[in-house]
Amino acid sequence: MKFEDMKKDPRGAIIQFADHVECTLTEEELDRVVYNSDVKNMKKTYEKVEKNIPNGELLTKAMGKAPFIRKGQIGDWKNHYTVAQNEQFDAVIRENLHGTGLAFDFE
Repeated sequence: MKFEDMKKDPRGAIIQFADHVECTLTEEELDRVVYNSDVKNMKKTYEKVEKNIPNGELLTKAMGKAPFIRKGQIGDWKNHYTVAQNEQFDAVIRENLHGTGLAFDFE
């Protein structure tokens, strides 16, 4: 399962994951997981942690600085990596995942 798949069909991805770990969810539980795993809602939870827990940033940010949750958008990597870095990453992925059946959309 890839991030892009989860973004396209969050409910379906959660069902697939739950099936994989042999976890049966009621419709209510599934609704809660879908709601709470939405990036906007995770950010709200992190904001509450930062506000209500002393040094909460240590729980919500790497080294208290870089947020664990970013934008939650497909393709945001383009804002962080150069074309050359991305080409190197693509080559490593192709080499290491060859024959696994996983398919990636390389740009």
